[in-house]
Amino acid sequence: MTLYNITTPTLYLLIYICVVQHSFAKRCKRLYMRIFILNENELSSSLIKKTLDRNGHEVTIFNDSVEFYDQVVTQNPDLVIIDLLISYITGYDLINRIRAIKGKYIQIIVLSKVNAGRVIEEAFRLGVDDYITFPLRIAELDARIGRLNRYNLNKLSKSKSGALRLLKADHVPMNA
Repeated sequence: MTLYNITTPTLYLLIYICVVQHSFAKRCKRLYMRIFILNENELSSSLIKKTLDRNGHEVTIFNDSVEFYDQVVTQNPDLVIIDLLISYITGYDLINRIRAIKGKYIQIIVLSKVNAGRVIEEAFRLGVDDYITFPLRIAELDARIGRLNRYNLNKLSKSKSGALRLLKADHVPMNA
């Protein structure tokens, strides 16, 4: 079937783009982000994932730091949320390794039980974008991710070739 020389797949694509743009505008120009979480506490990880999924982000949880790092290198997430107190590769080593990846800037939020000034200062010195301590307040985490998201939008709007990563169809909230 064609409509004004538009094939059916093209028409579906145009409808999809209209739905996404409408949702995108209603969400105050929020980009969806691909977020990787490295946290050995499954309860807090699943709570974070549920909240971020609801907000349209693509979230993957890891319990193993080696697998996490391998996926960061190959999958290029927009944001990683790391607990400093993890097994195998330490949080500090992961931050250093992520910052050493050539040609990529991946935003890093540390989510940790450690509230000592020296530890927080060291994390920022290594290049994290934000540091959040437990007890976890989901609204605060969401607000901080929103701040990083607005920073990304600002950066994309100033770049000449900044292509936006749009919300995926299965991430478009029904009540948006």
